[in-house]
Amino acid sequence: MKQPTFTAVIAAYQIEKYADDLFRSIEKQTLPADELEVVIVDDGSRDGTLRKAQAWASRSKLQVIVKTQTNSGVAAARNLGIDLARGSWIAFVDSDDVLDRNYFESLANFIRRDVNSAASMLTSRSLIFNEKKGTAQDNHPLAWKYRRGDRLVSLEREPHVIHLAGHATIVRTNVVRENNIRFSSLVKPAFEDAHFIGVYLAQFSEPVIGLVASARYYYRKRADGSSLIDTTWIKAEKYTNEPKYGHLGLLEYLHAKKGHVPLWAQNTVLYSLYWYFRADRMIDSPLKSVPSDLLDQLWDSLYRIFEYIDADAIRNFNLVNYGWALKEGILRHFKNSSIIQSKNTIGYMWNADDVRRATRKIGYTFVGSAPIERIFLNGEYSTDAVTKSIRHEAFGRTLMYERVLILPRVYKVEVFLDGRKIEIKKPVGDSKKKTTFLSAPKRLQLASGKYIPAASEMVRRANRSSGLKRIKHGCLALYLKISEESWITGQNRLRVSFRLIERVASRYMSRLKARKMKSRDQETVVVAKSDAMAAKYKNSWIIMDHPARADDNGEHFYRYLQNNHPEIPILFMLKRDSADWNRLAADGFNLVGYGSTEAVYSTLNAKYIISSHIDSGIYDPVSRHRFGPSPARRIFLQHGLVMNDLSRWLNTKGLALMISSSPQEFASFVGDGSTYKFTEKEVVLTGLPRHDSLIGLRNTHTIERNFMSFAPTWRQGLVKEIANAPDLDTKKSILTKSQFYIGWNSVLQDLRVRETANANNLQMLFVLHDHLSKYKNLFDFGAHVKVVSFSELKVQEFILSSQVLITDYSSIATEAAIGGSSVAYYQFDADAIFNNGHTFTRGWFDYAENGFGPVLDSPEDVSSWVSERSLAGWGLAEQYEERLNLTLPVLDGTASQRVLSAIMNTGNPLFPEWSNQIARKSQ
Repeated sequence: MKQPTFTAVIAAYQIEKYADDLFRSIEKQTLPADELEVVIVDDGSRDGTLRKAQAWASRSKLQVIVKTQTNSGVAAARNLGIDLARGSWIAFVDSDDVLDRNYFESLANFIRRDVNSAASMLTSRSLIFNEKKGTAQDNHPLAWKYRRGDRLVSLEREPHVIHLAGHATIVRTNVVRENNIRFSSLVKPAFEDAHFIGVYLAQFSEPVIGLVASARYYYRKRADGSSLIDTTWIKAEKYTNEPKYGHLGLLEYLHAKKGHVPLWAQNTVLYSLYWYFRADRMIDSPLKSVPSDLLDQLWDSLYRIFEYIDADAIRNFNLVNYGWALKEGILRHFKNSSIIQSKNTIGYMWNADDVRRATRKIGYTFVGSAPIERIFLNGEYSTDAVTKSIRHEAFGRTLMYERVLILPRVYKVEVFLDGRKIEIKKPVGDSKKKTTFLSAPKRLQLASGKYIPAASEMVRRANRSSGLKRIKHGCLALYLKISEESWITGQNRLRVSFRLIERVASRYMSRLKARKMKSRDQETVVVAKSDAMAAKYKNSWIIMDHPARADDNGEHFYRYLQNNHPEIPILFMLKRDSADWNRLAADGFNLVGYGSTEAVYSTLNAKYIISSHIDSGIYDPVSRHRFGPSPARRIFLQHGLVMNDLSRWLNTKGLALMISSSPQEFASFVGDGSTYKFTEKEVVLTGLPRHDSLIGLRNTHTIERNFMSFAPTWRQGLVKEIANAPDLDTKKSILTKSQFYIGWNSVLQDLRVRETANANNLQMLFVLHDHLSKYKNLFDFGAHVKVVSFSELKVQEFILSSQVLITDYSSIATEAAIGGSSVAYYQFDADAIFNNGHTFTRGWFDYAENGFGPVLDSPEDVSSWVSERSLAGWGLAEQYEERLNLTLPVLDGTASQRVLSAIMNTGNPLFPEWSNQIARKSQ
């Protein structure tokens, strides 16, 4: 029997649903049947995978071998496939993917064109097959390497051309067998492919990769999110086995074999580790739920891994964007170095001169204890600086400290650390991904051959061309896309054609609409910058709460300015269909419709944007992309007491000022060693404007307390699950079976709680967070519980009408305590919430130590507490009253006045003596 050119090794497990697509794409390969062998190893599947594989093998024109084993993992299955392979080359194929019909023929043509047999290994072009949409996208982070077509690459010459995906890898069988190279069962849940590839390439003195752009491999992104890549972060081995046996194991192997670790291998590990750091830095990081002992093991591996990675490799790495802070942190922590090489410490001169406040920002980084710092301004020793040491974390530990110095904007700045002068340089950030290509030497040049571009390539060519060429490329792109999508989905071309034409037409109309919008936007910007608009809105103060709702710090601060400072040009921005619009209009508010043309005019001329929320649509109330940036300085009035660590979110906002209401909260923002980047220049302790109004209402109005209120926050995962449910019945089922619903329902149905409410003539009120309000009709706790959305309430009246307020984690408890309600925190799911069950990351606030009521974790505890407070006459217990006064010492009714003073000060020099000195010298 003729030896086949290729053996396709397929490790199959529980893929009955996808098997037909894969087998069809292999059966219809254009390569002659005798050149292709298929080995399928079923890894103990419990569905119909084995049956389907055997049925296909019995009818296939190809040489198909089917084996089965007890469930041992993909590594063991592939290794058995390697042992059975007879082909000259082994191609690994994932069992739920689809191959282009010319896949193996393209590989064979490449081998023939490689006249010097230079390729150590071949790699095919991965496109992402979005199962849900039925489309193929050429958007893999490493897709750029195939944009020059088929070519040979020496990894010694181009070490950035890395490859980690086993499914798109084709290796020489003899090299694998002679060197006993196998997939390691210890390397899991990921990186086993990259580990195998690295060990394989180590067998060559100069590894050469054949980039076969013409061989297209469609990697399925499953519609149900069950792909390994979607579930990997919840596995313990991600933090133990993968870094220890995968990343470190590969580096140790290469060092032992070659005496050094090649740069291509260092780049491979840095690329893989990036996704760890990226996941860790996400606001809703999946690593929040990882136990500390697993992170400790990850750290142990990282220390050993970075022993094998050169500082220059880290500095120059640009395949993905690590960012300045993370690169600097890795270099500082693991390599005792920095992005800019020097014998001295480097001080980074940021482009952060604040002309209004006459300040300059300089920073340096350190690990461990802070150095002794001395600052000289224009040759004079000075203590005039606002300073802050920002803690940068990774995987639950401190990576480095970034020292920030806010200094007077003078001619000459010198900083000495432990007696040595630092070098002040401009920071170096990551450059764009390396997509330049070296000219291949003769030994790495392919013989001429035909290359059929992918559909995605033709789309790019059409977008770059014009006239008849654009039409030609566009038609060819359309034909290729129809062929491609019909092939990967198995659907007939007519159906795919209609769907694709609809998509193209929709995109065309969207682009046409976008062009018209761009033209209108440009006209709007011209008007906004006209003398007439400048005269009307220049230096105006735009004040906001939520676009759809007022009655927060924005509204109350506006009222203070309206009544006490009519000379300040204030505007209040709100959606015209808001329930608060008419109420504020009747009170004489100068209203601007959110999303209106007037909003653009005012925003592009405003001096300040002052808001109680800081989401993107409020931070920039009109689109920065459409209309350009506003000159306004952003003032964050806060939405409540910040109890948890929001640094990952707030650090991304360029705030000129943020207010706080508690000394502990203030210290968490500006204190040395915190994760926030803010200093005393940006944060002031003022109290909240709405507390002024709440105190005034409590002291001057008698409001009947007739509510027993339950006001939990939302649950991110639950809201996502409900939103993705296909119909109302499924949504309700998801909600009512959730821990959130069951936990609250158990309290609301508790007989003792209900009896206490009835005995005190209290209406039981369940208040939905904004993120849950759209699902209000799904909540049904019985006739004795009234369910309302937070947006339906007049917040301060609601607070003062609540005899008791039970929340879980919401800062509304602070308002209730100020208003005199009895407060409790019902936290039946605390472990889940603080371990990735929500967006929370623990901050300075401990509910048991700092809260304004007890922390309860069972319905029985809640019912006992409610009964006790009823017998005690409600109100705050003495210990919580004292705690409230210690936590919020500025509840004196003059918070708005302090906020105004702080805002006015943002336009003054921070160091007036230095500013005056520079001014005198300039005269």
